[in-house]
Amino acid sequence: MKNTYNLTGNAGEYFVCSELSKQNILPLLTPKNNPLFDIIATNDDGSKHVAIQVKTMGFNNEQGWKLSTGITTKKKIPIYF
Repeated sequence: MKNTYNLTGNAGEYFVCSELSKQNILPLLTPKNNPLFDIIATNDDGSKHVAIQVKTMGFNNEQGWKLSTGITTKKKIPIYF
């Protein structure tokens, strides 16, 4: 079952990247197991960027997403460059 979750999560991340690309936004997938975000997206000149966390759900999921109340809280992400 774990592989099914991984495949669904990967498919969701690639789908979001595809949709961003259609809007002339440049997406970059981050390494797996990044706890803060899955995708970094920027405009074509790099003047604006956003970190995106993708949530996916399989067809057989009857519980929905289990999200804490802090999911909408803006986080200060350290910049190392």
